[in-house]
Amino acid sequence: MEPIHFNRLILHPGSPKTGTSGLQNFLFRKRAELLEHGYLYPLSGIPTEGGTARGHHALALHLDPAAAEPSAELRDMVEGMRAEIAAAPDHVVLLSSEEFFGAHRIGLLKQYLRPQHCHIYVSLRPQPEVMNANYYTQVTHNRIKHPPAVYFDWAINRLRYRENMEAFAGFCDDTTISLRIFEKGSAVRSSPIEDFLSVMQIPLEYDAKDNTVEHPTLPAQPTLFLRWLNELGFDQASFFDVFQSLHKMRAKLPRDTYTMSPARIAAVIETFDADNREIRRRYLDGEDAPLFSPPDLPDPEQWENSVGEDYTKVERAFFKRLCVLAGHEK
Repeated sequence: MEPIHFNRLILHPGSPKTGTSGLQNFLFRKRAELLEHGYLYPLSGIPTEGGTARGHHALALHLDPAAAEPSAELRDMVEGMRAEIAAAPDHVVLLSSEEFFGAHRIGLLKQYLRPQHCHIYVSLRPQPEVMNANYYTQVTHNRIKHPPAVYFDWAINRLRYRENMEAFAGFCDDTTISLRIFEKGSAVRSSPIEDFLSVMQIPLEYDAKDNTVEHPTLPAQPTLFLRWLNELGFDQASFFDVFQSLHKMRAKLPRDTYTMSPARIAAVIETFDADNREIRRRYLDGEDAPLFSPPDLPDPEQWENSVGEDYTKVERAFFKRLCVLAGHEK
């Protein structure tokens, strides 16, 4: 398949859990205004069935390194994008999907897209936070039954930021990277959409109400309770009812954020320390220092009493708490 040659690409590959969905939905809603300002947010590669995701996830997910040749679906998306770019030849192409956040997919993407210049906006969140938030997403959206320890042992191998950053830097001969650190107090965490528009100098008007989080991550106890419902085989409709109710009750729920233990958080930080320092030296400010600020680790004793490694105990204790709350509301 012949690659698409064009002038300029803005690529937003995430990373996950950094306000990506909100930004993608904003860009999708603003497609007409983007076109007026010289930016093309292609429809090709955006899922058309189910869900509310408006990033180029279908394109990313069909970049399969194990496939001997591109699938028919991938060919159709690439040809569709070729037609969209040909219809707006002077426009900057803008693609966004956290599913691009992987060296293997970026390596395949650049076989099909050949811009003269690529500007990559990438935001990185501390690995323990991403692992914790992703566990919640896996429980609530993919309905996994795995206990936290099993998931975290698997997930740690998928957060090697350095490998991905090296792949981004080699996307084309003229590649610029804007690295943003997604942590408390940072501009990108306070307002991901506003930060993206500012850094990439895209002249769209921004309203704070555009910066919405549909379902923020629930604390540890209700997350484990929802995992238990998956294990019990709750049907999707009943599960979603409980999910919605827990979000409405959020203010009354325990505040312990981390399903991950303080000891594991510290171990994850240590695992990635050298790689993260190298990222800072090469792509941020040249300093030989930690990429992220020191985390606010949960108090070990308090975490053990509130969450702990005995997740079955937590799930049943939380169920009793819900019964008490229900009784108070009658």
